[in-house]
Amino acid sequence: MTTFFKNLLGSMTTSGVNPYSHVGKIANLPVGLSIEKQFTDIAQFILYNGCRVSSFKVSVSAEGIINCTWGIMGAKENAATIITSLDPSPTDYGHNPFDAFEASIEEGGATIATVSSFDLTVDNGLDGNNYVIGGGGERRSLPAGIVKVSGKISALFEDMSLYTKALSHTESSLKITLKKGDGLGSANNESIEFHLEELVYAPNSPAISGPTGVLVDLDFEAYYDNGNNASALMVTVKNTQSAVL
Repeated sequence: MTTFFKNLLGSMTTSGVNPYSHVGKIANLPVGLSIEKQFTDIAQFILYNGCRVSSFKVSVSAEGIINCTWGIMGAKENAATIITSLDPSPTDYGHNPFDAFEASIEEGGATIATVSSFDLTVDNGLDGNNYVIGGGGERRSLPAGIVKVSGKISALFEDMSLYTKALSHTESSLKITLKKGDGLGSANNESIEFHLEELVYAPNSPAISGPTGVLVDLDFEAYYDNGNNASALMVTVKNTQSAVL
């Protein structure tokens, strides 16, 4: 996942010696990726050139597997590729997804126990309309726009603290951590942290929909003004992999 986060955010710095810590921040996007779909049972391969990560979304609820979605935009599809031009035997790191039971959340620098769901979206605003005459239907380039980091939290309405922040346009922060075991990065102890150091909530009055519990749903926009992270979003991955492509 560190390769995708580097191409989503633009910058990824690695430190440590097994386990490793990979810290991603918003910067100029890399040139791009080549991504290949491999249908190994029929030995057919489809290669996509000039790919950039256009968007990312992750949703964390109170229980269940954590789902995320990557948006990829490319310049060219080589549908006639018969023999792979990339690694014919790529390393399989397995798939052991994070679970909501392994998640924790901080709001305003302190642990909060009332949040029932969290959504985060990163949109790089790629311009996918750069087709030119004589270009054979391929995009000439994929210029990045101004990155937008936004999302929503839903919390049990037990007091006015969050809603007051939204009404007064008070700056706050969110930090979501998903981890296995101790989360320090050794095998089966991996972790990923999303830190939004500066954000504001949009006011949305808690709705009374019936005799059950009341929730407050607050959309937010994250940004960088003067935070120590120097990024609207900082992503930290701890694992055993030393290389980030």
